[in-house]
Amino acid sequence: MLHLLKGDPEEWHIEYGDGGNDQEMDIMFRADDVPFYGSQLYDIEHNNYIGISEENPEASVPVVLSIEKKTKHKTQDKLKCIIRTGEATRRVWIPSDVPIPKGIQKICPDLSNITWQKVKSPDLCKDLIIMEERGIYDNYKFGVLYSNHAKSENDLYSVLESEASDDYKKFLGILGDRIVLEGWQGFRGGLDVKSNTTGTHSIFTKLQKYSVMFHVCTLLPSQEADLQRIERKRHIGNDVVVIIYHEGDTPFDLSIITSQFIRIVILIKKVESSKELKYHMIVASRREVAVHTPLLPTPPIFEANSHFKHFLLTKCINAERTALKAEDIRLKMARTNTQLLLHLVHKYRKKVIL
Repeated sequence: MLHLLKGDPEEWHIEYGDGGNDQEMDIMFRADDVPFYGSQLYDIEHNNYIGISEENPEASVPVVLSIEKKTKHKTQDKLKCIIRTGEATRRVWIPSDVPIPKGIQKICPDLSNITWQKVKSPDLCKDLIIMEERGIYDNYKFGVLYSNHAKSENDLYSVLESEASDDYKKFLGILGDRIVLEGWQGFRGGLDVKSNTTGTHSIFTKLQKYSVMFHVCTLLPSQEADLQRIERKRHIGNDVVVIIYHEGDTPFDLSIITSQFIRIVILIKKVESSKELKYHMIVASRREVAVHTPLLPTPPIFEANSHFKHFLLTKCINAERTALKAEDIRLKMARTNTQLLLHLVHKYRKKVIL
């Protein structure tokens, strides 16, 4: 097992099997899936405020506040509240006797220099719903590569479907259903479902409410003139999680993966000594990615059944969710969220109730 995968320990953490054999396979950060505004505030009386800096409104860090409205004929000790900044969306309860919106600074001191403007617009409510839905991840795309003595990245991306082994194709059948892309109505994961420019077929599956489209390298087109396999790398090289089905006796060398966007590599290898179909699994995560469950059992060997598929899909989803909370990705997402909030502030400043 120790010789199936190798990588720089300063760059990668390799999980060989640290957990028990009877773990819960829960999706991490489930609270992030709850559309709090849509489910808790949108359909009840509430107020929305946009916030800008008192000192420099034009260069302000934007804030959008939504809070439940106090009613005369209802006892309310606390009010539901959402505070949106580029850095985070905070879901809090505000004591009903706190003056709104100025009293928010008692709960969030970092908002003490904000000038609040009340906006009453159904369009803002709809925009907040859209923004919230964009931040809920129900759809995932994971890369799949076939490795047989691959010595370079181009070796990984150059394999044709006809060159891959039957064992690899059997593994694809365990991952999900082979679907025809043209006319596909479900989650497409960036693949072309109109004119076959990204191949004619792919592998798709679902886990609970989550849809998963696999970017299978051997199913993506490969042109002889494309020596660097740019089209294949364009999809898989931008996936956070990549599964590598590994054959051959030499260990897979993580150094041949050049994409910095790939944060987690899950290596799968058939157990040759077993009469029944079984797989080894090893997980390599870049150092900035925190621990994600379920942890691999000891030994990390799985029978080729529904439990294996459930474990692998859960591991992939949780790996990506954890990777997105790494500092560098979090900062990029914060910049994107700040721009979205700035757009709302600029759009609705003319619709202010003074």
